[in-house]
Formats: sequence, C-alpha cells, structure tokens
Amino acid sequence: MTKSIISSLFLLALTIGLSGATKVYKTINPDGSISFSDEPSERSETIEVQDVATVPALKLPPSSTNTQQADTTTKELYQSLKILSPSNDSAFHSGSGTVNISFTSFPELRPSHIYKIFIDNQLVGEQRTTSLIVDNVFRGTHQLSVQISDASGKIIKSSSISFTMHRPSKLN
Repeated sequence: MTKSIISSLFLLALTIGLSGATKVYKTINPDGSISFSDEPSERSETIEVQDVATVPALKLPPSSTNTQQADTTTKELYQSLKILSPSNDSAFHSGSGTVNISFTSFPELRPSHIYKIFIDNQLVGEQRTTSLIVDNVFRGTHQLSVQISDASGKIIKSSSISFTMHRPSKLN
C-alpha cells in the first residue's frame, strides 16, 4: 500500500471514532417518571448523545494547614466497611467456641490506620489484616463490631452485626 492510502484509512477511522454519538432511549412511564436506557423498548424515544470531553483531575499535594478540612477528608476515606463472616443474625455450632471473622473495607486500609475488632464491646483484636480467629466465645447471642481507627485512635468507620453461638453443654 502506498503512504497516501494508509494515511487516508487512518483519517477515516479517526473521523468515524470521533464523530459517533451514543444512542440513549428515553421512556416516559405510566406514573410520569422518566427512565433512560441503552436498550430500546416499545415506548422509548431515541436520543442522540454526543461524547463528553473529559479532562483528568489535577493531583494536588496534601495540605495539613486546615484541620477541619482534614477531618472531613478522613471521614470520607472509606466508602465501605463490611463484615463478611459471620453473617448478620447467623447462628452456628462450635464445640470450642471458635469464631472465624472476616471483613473488607474499600478502599484498602491506609498505612497509619488500623482495624479494631470487638465482641460484646470487648477488644479481641487490633490489626491491619482482614481476618481473625477468636476462640472460646461463650454460647449465646453476641455483638461483633469492626472499626477503622486513625493513629490518634479516632474512629473513622465502623460496622456491626450480631451472631449466635451454639456450644454443647458439659452436662450432656
């Protein structure tokens, strides 16, 4: 192929890629609400939406001059903290009273932060990993809490569930 044909093909592909509009389908529901979808339906109206130009955000260096702003930022550091195991309101049998605890946070734990794990308001673990095995938990219903704390001990995020431990009786 000649150089001019390759250039023409490249420009054609670039033009097709840049000029394409996205199709969105608008539906007015019987209750008057409006919904949008990328799939057509019998009652939908096609709307051509042009691509939106985006600019990447600037990365600014952290500032420690405004403590009020830092407190707000600290509270927004973690979008979620979820206890995965045991599940909420679960009941299980364990002869030794062993509870396998696992949890997750998003995003991951910051270097200066720590997880604190409590059963019935008693600290059973302080760590950076997302799992813990606790032995000899008494029978009955318990409250499990996981907290994310900063270096000063301030609670940033917390999550709680309850579970019931069944253990065999020594009398049986």
